[in-house]
Order: sequence, then C-alpha cells, then structure tokens
Amino acid sequence: VKSPFFDASWIGRMLDRNALEEMKAIADRKLTENEKESGVKELDLCGERGEYHTMCVDGPLYRWEVMLEREERAKEIVMESKWEGNIHNAKKIWTICLKESGETKEENGG
Repeated sequence: VKSPFFDASWIGRMLDRNALEEMKAIADRKLTENEKESGVKELDLCGERGEYHTMCVDGPLYRWEVMLEREERAKEIVMESKWEGNIHNAKKIWTICLKESGETKEENGG
C-alpha cells in the first residue's frame, strides 16, 4: 500500500465491504494543494495507480490454497524518487515479506 491514501494498518486486510466503504471515504476527500503539486492523483478504487496490490490465495480454480506466512510488522519504505516501478508519486509505501509455508489444503484441513 502507499501514501497518502493508506498506511501500514491496511497490510493483510481483506478487501471486503467494510474496506470498500472506507476506501470510498478516502477517495471522496479532496487532495491538498501540496499533494496536487507533487503529482499525486486521486485514489483509484481499483488500485490502478499502484495504490495497493491484492493477492488471491484460494478459489475454485486452485488445486491447492496458497499458504503464506508473513512477517509480523509491515516494512515502511520512504521513497527517494517520484517513480519506483508502478509506485507513482508516493512519499512512503508499506510492504510485507512472505514465506511459503509448504502446507497443502489437505494438510491444513482444507
């Protein structure tokens, strides 16, 4: 996730109705003049400007659930440039490290 819209509290959060309502409220707030001058665009609820990324870990087309173990805390990264991959005009991003657990659906009771 990236600033100015999100912070570390969004890491690992399920994209459900409550999250969508919060995101709509964030999108409804107007950008500050400083944000506009810095090149920040309004929040795209679909995350098309790199505001956030999602990962599907299970579903009917999956043979096995993707079992992940994550670090306890999100890592904060302060951006030194305006362009880092698809992270447009963010001053900060938060990310996590994942490790494959090696379990299958059957081993995990799925």
